[in-house]
Amino acid sequence: MNPINDHTDILTNLLQIMHDSVNGHYDELKAIFDYFESSLDNSVSMEANFSYLIEGEEKFAFLEDPESKVPSLIESLHKIMKSHTGGDWKKFILNLDANGKAHTKFIYDEK
Repeated sequence: MNPINDHTDILTNLLQIMHDSVNGHYDELKAIFDYFESSLDNSVSMEANFSYLIEGEEKFAFLEDPESKVPSLIESLHKIMKSHTGGDWKKFILNLDANGKAHTKFIYDEK
């Protein structure tokens, strides 16, 4: 498997879930995913915050994820990136702008 293709597939799936979480028109989408892996027992916890912009007003909502795909997608993305680049991010921001272009930002612990 190609890590770049896997990375792209995961982002595409996350964007689709974000898109499906808004009823109707929106200008932008934004999700912030916090990721924590315990060094004691390797357990993983995640938190997702989702918002969208309509005519300059930010609205907050829950991600519509009836199949509970988001946690496994985020965990897979973290594992792929960590094994491919060694990066161990703690927060990941995924935006879809008004032009339909996706943007990512990965935030790492400062050591």
